[in-house]
Parts: sequence; C-alpha cells; structure tokens
Amino acid sequence: MQRLKKFRHIPGAHCGSTALNNLAGFYGHALTEPLCFGIGEGMGFMTFDMPGGSPTRIFMGRNPILEERFFKNLNLPFTWKVERDPARAWQAVRQAVDQEIPVLLKTDLHDLAYYHSKTHFAGHVVVLVGYDEATGKALLSDTHFKALQTVSLEDLARARRSNHGPRPLTSDYFPVEQLQIPADLGPVLKNAIVQQAKTFLAHQDLGEVRVGIEGMEQFARNFVRWREAPDWTWCARFGYQIIEKRGTGGGNFRRLYASFLEAAARWLPEQDLPTLAGQMRAIAERWTDLATTLKTVSESSTPAGFAEAGRIMEELAAREKAYYLAAASLS
Repeated sequence: MQRLKKFRHIPGAHCGSTALNNLAGFYGHALTEPLCFGIGEGMGFMTFDMPGGSPTRIFMGRNPILEERFFKNLNLPFTWKVERDPARAWQAVRQAVDQEIPVLLKTDLHDLAYYHSKTHFAGHVVVLVGYDEATGKALLSDTHFKALQTVSLEDLARARRSNHGPRPLTSDYFPVEQLQIPADLGPVLKNAIVQQAKTFLAHQDLGEVRVGIEGMEQFARNFVRWREAPDWTWCARFGYQIIEKRGTGGGNFRRLYASFLEAAARWLPEQDLPTLAGQMRAIAERWTDLATTLKTVSESSTPAGFAEAGRIMEELAAREKAYYLAAASLS
C-alpha cells in the first residue's frame, strides 16, 4: 500500500477540525482541535428547508467554510478543487499521495461503508493518506475513529460525487502542500474571534438559507411550524442528532468553541477570554437542553413540543447575540 509515512491520526470531535489538526501535526505543528476549529471561525448557524430531502427541515451550527477560513487566517492559499470526471478526480488525489501530500476530501458519509449509515450527509471532510489499487482500497483519516479507516475505491468515488444535501459534491478536494504556523498565534486568534463574531452579527442575504443572528431569531419565531412538516418526527430527531451526536462535540459546536476560547487565553492574556468562554459554555448547555427537547418531541405522538423548542431557541438567540457583541468589540 502507498501511504503517507509521517501521517499520524489523532481522533477528534468534528470532521473538519480533526482533519485540520492532523494536517498541522503532519507538518510538525502542535496545535489542538479546538484551536483549529477557532482559527477556522468554525461556529455558525444556518437553517433551510429541503423539500423532497430527508429530513425536510434542517439547521446546522457550523460555518460551512471552516477549512477555507482556517487557511486564509493563516495567510495560506486555499481553494476547493472540483472534478466532474471520476477517473480524473481519483488520478489527481492519487498523484498527491504519491508525492507525500495529504489530501482533504469532501464526502457523503452514507457511502463510507464503515459508518453503516442509512442517512445521506454530504460535506463530511476526511483526509486521504494512502491507497492500494491492487486491492481497490483507500486509507482515510476520519474524525473519532481510533485508527485509519479503509474504504473501497468504488465507495470513495461514490461518496465524493454525492448529489444529496446539505452540500452536493463534485469530487471536491484540496492537496495540502504546506501548512505554516506563526510563532506568535495571538494576532491570528484575536482576528479569528472578532471576525467570526462580526460575520455572525452581519446581515447576509442568502435567499432561502437563513444564517447568523438574524437566522436564529427568525428560526425561533418559526420553529413551531416544524409541526406542519410531513416528517416532523424525523425533523425533530435529526435536530437532536445535529446538536449532540453528529460530530459537533456537543452543544451544537459551542462546547468545542468554548474550549478554543479557553486555549486562546494563553496567547491573549490581555483579553477577558475566560469570561467569554464561560458565556459560551452556558450557551452550549442550553443547546443541549434544546436537543433533549427535540429528542422528546421525536418520541412523542404529537408535535406539541416544538413550541417549547421555539422558546429555547429565542433564549439562545439572545444569549448568542450578547456573546457576539462582546467578542466583536475586543480591542
């Protein structure tokens, strides 16, 4: 098998930040997953309907451009490459591994057999670290697994070109040829904290996709209407999972971000990051309360519990707005 000789897989909580942490380690840098998540401005919020999808209503707590922001905040080039032809898509990433270059891949975890998942979820990030064309296998570094995972080349090709939501794929990939970290991370961390907060507070017109604080506030008002969805039970169950179970680190990524703020205090002692981290941990707990409410709704015979979910969401929007206003004003 052809594989990257220096690559070490360290399990983590979230696919993107785990991949970035392992890539940093490959290039000799001792970061942590929370630091990678924060540098990438990883926290976010978006909600949208997916008519004909499964589920038909969805919200997410992660910035969809985590990987891009991570590299840009470190002043490094980054652009997801796409390739419609499956043969050329494989050739491109295979050649990178042959040159001892790890490759970020976007996949649909439904098609990665080791997940045994019945649910499609496109946009799941892994690192290609090896392959064996004789046996038709690829070797992936993937999130919480303790060891590297093996997948058939056929399944990997299918996972890379999924047409399912939330983000249909075109064999998206990025060979990570370099990854330098400045000696003083302080300015990078401060910029990431401030910019993440400002982005969350800003008005963003993305059509049917509602994002940021405005999206949270609108979602709080409309949450009760999820009871009208034909698959309201699955919408509630998936909402519970997306907060607590599906690679978020718990609390809809807010616990992971609180850990980032606590770690960042080492480089920014002049800022009151412990207070911000405390705010974020309290916010994470309320997200977990929302998850518990949605789990209960999913196990109920009626959708009445969506009203309580809306009330919790209203509180979360207010708490997060207070946090972002404070974080955006760091001097």
